[in-house]
Amino acid sequence: MALVTVETLPQNLLEAVNLALGYMREPPIDDLALINTSYAVEQAYRAVISTTRAIQRRGFMFNVGKLTITPVLDVASGEYRVLAPDGATKVEADQESFTYDRFGPRPMLIGFKNYDETAYVQYIVDARNGPQSRDWKSAAPTDIAVTYTLAFDALPEAAKAVVSLEAAALCGEAAGEGIEASPFHAQLLAMAQSDLMDYDLTVAPVNFYSTLDNRR
Repeated sequence: MALVTVETLPQNLLEAVNLALGYMREPPIDDLALINTSYAVEQAYRAVISTTRAIQRRGFMFNVGKLTITPVLDVASGEYRVLAPDGATKVEADQESFTYDRFGPRPMLIGFKNYDETAYVQYIVDARNGPQSRDWKSAAPTDIAVTYTLAFDALPEAAKAVVSLEAAALCGEAAGEGIEASPFHAQLLAMAQSDLMDYDLTVAPVNFYSTLDNRR
């Protein structure tokens, strides 16, 4: 496979898929419309997508946001409910909010069947009421932190590098080609992971003062 460097790592989904194919000793494709043309291409595509989701669940400054949710009364059931925002994969109480109460609501994501039971819809529920209850009991607002899953192309370059190399390693291992076990791959992945950590700390610097609990 062609030499890959930090400067030539994938910048879009097609390039990430082709990197994974390279680790499998498979030829590249020139259009994502071809993902169903062979098992290898489909495997590479799925590896990139699944790794994109898995890495973002760790939570970085680029995919975690603050949100105030206000339960809305569902007239049919008489329950106060909160639909999850699009792309949300994890929610938790915003511990940096001045309204945070360690004994207060414990938001979590869970899916419920829609009215015609053809699909599941994600709701934010209060875990104190049990995972099967959507009812927040009132319309009181709650501050939460939401982790979103972004598309690969929407990620910052530092995250794209880590996703691409980890997905390629999975594909190389499955194909038994051994590229993922090379010292070069290990070094490149370590550099990419360090770059992602530096990027995250640059966006939200952490020091002694920023880690103190200064809520009143």
